[in-house]
Amino acid sequence: MVSAERRGRGVPVLRVLLVLAAADALAGGLWALTRPRDLFDVLGMTPRGDAWAWELFQPSDDASHPVPPPRDAGLWHLLGLLSLAQASFLIAAVPTPRARAGLVVAPLLARVSGLGVWLWALGTTYTFPPRRLPFPERTPLVVLAAREAILLLALTAFFVVARQTRVTEPEETLP
Repeated sequence: MVSAERRGRGVPVLRVLLVLAAADALAGGLWALTRPRDLFDVLGMTPRGDAWAWELFQPSDDASHPVPPPRDAGLWHLLGLLSLAQASFLIAAVPTPRARAGLVVAPLLARVSGLGVWLWALGTTYTFPPRRLPFPERTPLVVLAAREAILLLALTAFFVVARQTRVTEPEETLP
């Protein structure tokens, strides 16, 4: 039989990590949904369109181009919805973090992807010719990449702590 003390060890730390990651995902998702142009302002870019995400599915007026051009701000809305979904996974894992650790995989993979995107964007500032630089400033890209890296480390720490505090209950024997 496993003691109650052993069973509860590490759970508060896991819950804090999950709540912080969920708060970040929730804030990021709401920001992307309510103020999509802010990201482009931070990056020093002008979005190609400020349409809402659901407008991406409307047919184009131009018959030669039936698919509308990319609308960055609209795509930012979709990423905001994905961030809200990640927040819901993280919140769902809070009550029993060790038992629901699998719910953290999706947000963890999203952070890996996000870090890759911001590092790629940062790399373009070093490899593109000066007249074709897509991002006028490197600092916002560094900050966004650092944010993703910190959250990635926090979610990885969640798995390490969850693994160290995992308690295996003895299996019942069948008659």
